[in-house]
Amino acid sequence: MVLSSAITRQTVYLGDYTALTRLLEGPKIYVDTRDIGIASHLMLEGQWEPWVARVVMSYVKPGMRVCDIGANFGYYTLLMAKAVGESGRVYSAEINSRMLELLRKSISINGFQDRISLLDVAAWDSEESLSFTFDENYSGGGYVQSRTAGEAVTSQHVRAQRLDTLIEGPVDVIKIDIEGAEERALRGLEKTIDASQRLVIVSEFLAGSFTDPVAFLEYYAQRGFVIQEITPAGVGRRRSPSEIVASVGAKLSYLLLVRQ
Repeated sequence: MVLSSAITRQTVYLGDYTALTRLLEGPKIYVDTRDIGIASHLMLEGQWEPWVARVVMSYVKPGMRVCDIGANFGYYTLLMAKAVGESGRVYSAEINSRMLELLRKSISINGFQDRISLLDVAAWDSEESLSFTFDENYSGGGYVQSRTAGEAVTSQHVRAQRLDTLIEGPVDVIKIDIEGAEERALRGLEKTIDASQRLVIVSEFLAGSFTDPVAFLEYYAQRGFVIQEITPAGVGRRRSPSEIVASVGAKLSYLLLVRQ
């Protein structure tokens, strides 16, 4: 008899809205049980948005230097740390204080302290203080802009900084998902991006959150990046910036940018 992974996997409730579970790929991870989005999938299935994860992790190899910007509970951070091995380095950026508390525990329990640099700053294009607002029931939806929401909303002041002042030298892969702040964060990574001759970027992309989405993508196209959309059906064909923006319209999408 073959048992499904959902049956053979185990999640342990530790109290105080905290649970310890295991990803399909092996690493253990602490989550907040109030979260009905990402945490629910991690506890029941051991994965999150597998069509995106497959693309990201197909590029992460032993010895690489990679970035997880908007780490949340640390799903990609832990997968990347396992993949790069002891000779690699993961730069993991997160500003939600509750997520940071859990992520530090996850890093420790997996013994990944030697290969993960945890950056507890908001990825931005300048150094300043920002207000970060989030809903404890939807941990993946925090914003650095003020927004209206329900009673569960919490706000905290966070320090914003250019990540290219914290990351020395080139990197191989950047995964970024920070709810509409991708433009400002990537501007704050320009020195790192310019230093990385062979680079892969996987970014959440909502055209309406960019000042000029076509011009933004043109910036990368002019620097040798091939741009494709990631969907549950797979990676789409190569398109021009204007075609990409027209194709995704107002929907939330993920883009793959590969420097040739």
